[in-house]
Amino acid sequence: MIRVILKKINDCTSSQQEQLLDVRNHPSVRKFMFTDRKITLDEHQLWLGKLRDDPSQIIFAVLVHDVAVGGVSVNAIDRAHKKSEWGMYLSEKMRGGPPSLRLVRL
Repeated sequence: MIRVILKKINDCTSSQQEQLLDVRNHPSVRKFMFTDRKITLDEHQLWLGKLRDDPSQIIFAVLVHDVAVGGVSVNAIDRAHKKSEWGMYLSEKMRGGPPSLRLVRL
């Protein structure tokens, strides 16, 4: 059984954060993102810094064997009206899902 972990991106190691950047920058993911151009490491780190103080969004890394293979975002969080938007993306190798997995949120 494969264990899938959702971990807040700012709680991930710098290596896992960079792995997520690689997934975000893959052409098959990037073409569906709001920003479809390649994201630099500096831009990615700036984005991570902004997330620390932004209560309107939470980003999780999808980890398999401690490797970031995708992301799940909860955005436009409106606590007063109890609503939000969400999105997700996975690396090509994880699409369709592994044959047997278990989801764990940290």
